[in-house]
Amino acid sequence: MKLLPIPGPEQFADYAESQGWLLSPDQKECITELAQWLADGAPPLKLSKYADLPSVLSYAIAPALVLPDLIELSQVNRVVDLGAGSGALGLTLSIIRPGWEVTLIERRSKAATFLEWTIRRFGLENVRVRHENAAVGTTEGAAPYDLVCLRAVASAQRALQLAGSLAGFGGHVVAWHKAEDEGFHPPHSPLRYVATTPTVIPGLVASLYRPQ
Repeated sequence: MKLLPIPGPEQFADYAESQGWLLSPDQKECITELAQWLADGAPPLKLSKYADLPSVLSYAIAPALVLPDLIELSQVNRVVDLGAGSGALGLTLSIIRPGWEVTLIERRSKAATFLEWTIRRFGLENVRVRHENAAVGTTEGAAPYDLVCLRAVASAQRALQLAGSLAGFGGHVVAWHKAEDEGFHPPHSPLRYVATTPTVIPGLVASLYRPQ
């Protein structure tokens, strides 16, 4: 496995700063504790394959930090992590942007329960879990989201269709995916492709889409 530039908490904080995220001491501590929590709790539930702190920081959490390369953060308030799994993506954003309202959508009961435990464990008041299958329709009429995030959710076409149904007019959809997955370029309606940026993981990129 290629060594990434984020082997530990201090290096993670340096990388976050290089991406434009100025983390407070409390946020740095919370991110480190979250990474250890995910390393200990997510693999036994088959929600993640990353079972140590450096791997979680590098492979599960750090990719979220490329967002400033793609969007203007001040335009975002309501965020959804579609198919949240272990919650690494959405929970990270909730910690480093405490003013955002973050929703984690997850269809698997064990994952949704784990997410609820995690939210309580870290006292994250700006996060909630929606235990539902977005592929068959949501169970509540939530207002559109400013930012829809997804990673490793269904096929490219289906994932973007689901994300598009959740994004409001003027909103953003950001998908983390393998660079060689041509299904993400160009996307299918109702989204149009805007841009792609690399992440710290070789071969993993983040692509931005906007509603048509």
